[in-house]
Amino acid sequence: MLRNLEAIFKNRPFLFGNRPSIADVGLSGPFFRHFALDPIPLEIIRQEAPFVLKWVSTLWSTKVSKCDENYIDGIPDGLTETFYPSGQLKCKLFYKEGKIDGLF
Repeated sequence: MLRNLEAIFKNRPFLFGNRPSIADVGLSGPFFRHFALDPIPLEIIRQEAPFVLKWVSTLWSTKVSKCDENYIDGIPDGLTETFYPSGQLKCKLFYKEGKIDGLF
């Protein structure tokens, strides 16, 4: 996931373009609290995913009123590859536990 996010943020400042979305906010929590504030993960992310670290910093300091209001149409490049595997795994786990009936 980190490699995929690095590729995304190398090409745009936020998940869906030039403006933060609720998806950016939701995803940023673990990165901010667990990676950016802890010295050892911070060093790893500095070396291996500097654009992800920049995204965390940019999101933290962004004033939405000063952002371009346009999002990318459709599902932007990189998002499917990044999030589909984890979503698919969660759906399979819910199905196996009987929490979602008839999903598959």
